[in-house]
Amino acid sequence: PGPRQGRVRGGLPRTEGGRRAGKEEQYLEIVCRGAEGLTAPIGNVLDFAARERGQTKYALEGRRLEDGVGQALDTFRYRVEREGTEVQLDVLGALPPVRIDEQAIVLALVNLLDNAVKYGQRTPITVSVEHVRDYVQVRVRDRGPGLSDDALEQAFDAFYTTKEAGSGMGLGLSISFNIIEDFGGHLTAANHPEGGGLFAMILRPAEAPDAAPMVAE
Repeated sequence: PGPRQGRVRGGLPRTEGGRRAGKEEQYLEIVCRGAEGLTAPIGNVLDFAARERGQTKYALEGRRLEDGVGQALDTFRYRVEREGTEVQLDVLGALPPVRIDEQAIVLALVNLLDNAVKYGQRTPITVSVEHVRDYVQVRVRDRGPGLSDDALEQAFDAFYTTKEAGSGMGLGLSISFNIIEDFGGHLTAANHPEGGGLFAMILRPAEAPDAAPMVAE
């Protein structure tokens, strides 16, 4: 896999013996976690504002989707550690490149991970990536109580949330949905047959011609 760019890395001066001073290292960790924690909220607000002005722009290129998933997991590391949630990544077989904007796909995936942690009640999360027939699919599943009928119907509506006021803006899933639609793909919400919420992101390979509508499996 290619290099991951989601983490904030520092270069504080080292003490004699090549070790960072204890306090400096602690401060660096605090800064890193804070910066990582702001990634999705800031990205969502900027994306929403750009859409409202009709100024959404992408740098679309053929890229490895698994690299974007890895970068999103790196970016989301702080939240997983803080919540004590287990995340398993399964890349199932060889994958063709897909035509995406790297920064936008990472934001879309981080929002799905955030939703799984938020509503999955700290249950294990599985992220799977695979080539299914004529498209590439990413599935994010938690083992929580799943989605209500209202949530299934309104999950991708801007500002929709089932959390109390102050715990989120309700923009994440809406932003992810619009990003994937802009890439010519689809994002779906469902309840897994064995329990928990399941979000499926499906995208066509970069070289694939337009074909029949894509359906998540």
